[in-house]
Amino acid sequence: MRPLEGTKILDLSHALAGPFCTYHLQLLGAEVIKVERPELGDDFRHYVEHSGPPTLSAPFVAANAGKRSITIDLKSPAGLEIVQKLIEQSDVLVENFRPGVPAKLGLDWENVKPLNERLIYCSISGFGQTGELRDWAAYDHIIQAMSGLTLLNGEPDQGPLKVGSPIVLPVTSRLMRFWQPCYSARIPVLANTLMSPCWMRPWCWRRTPLPVF
Repeated sequence: MRPLEGTKILDLSHALAGPFCTYHLQLLGAEVIKVERPELGDDFRHYVEHSGPPTLSAPFVAANAGKRSITIDLKSPAGLEIVQKLIEQSDVLVENFRPGVPAKLGLDWENVKPLNERLIYCSISGFGQTGELRDWAAYDHIIQAMSGLTLLNGEPDQGPLKVGSPIVLPVTSRLMRFWQPCYSARIPVLANTLMSPCWMRPWCWRRTPLPVF
């Protein structure tokens, strides 16, 4: 028996940070119900430049295998009613909308808590739910640049260069240590914490090899 068997997770996330998190929870035995937009679905379904058939790209499959999927128009009253019923039956809700969007949809913590007092509500954002950067998108290359990592990559005679593979996604695995059955909570997770400038600062302004630990 896997540790999260019997746990139901409502996945309202998209792209990679949220789906990658819920994928690992699925590997631990949780039942994950992924909500997607009608017709288009998750944006990463269409990221087929590297491999995968139309609407089923390799990155999408890698972050969403093993989940159950349903399309719901979250902006419609009927769609909201369906999601509310799913929330009533779920143990965990994971979302990575831009701050403020869940409130506009009626799906923020204040609105969903009365539906399910035991719900664990996880919000993944790049720069937090408050502050002057709250509305910034946290794409991988943005966080790499802000942390100074792009200055460490590439050749000495060229400008800053993005690391090829996304590297901020592992931060979502931090969610697992927050798992506390039978406790209702809202959990904010910042995608930029993994690439904090603090640990980069000694090396980010010069092209020298990173120390080996």
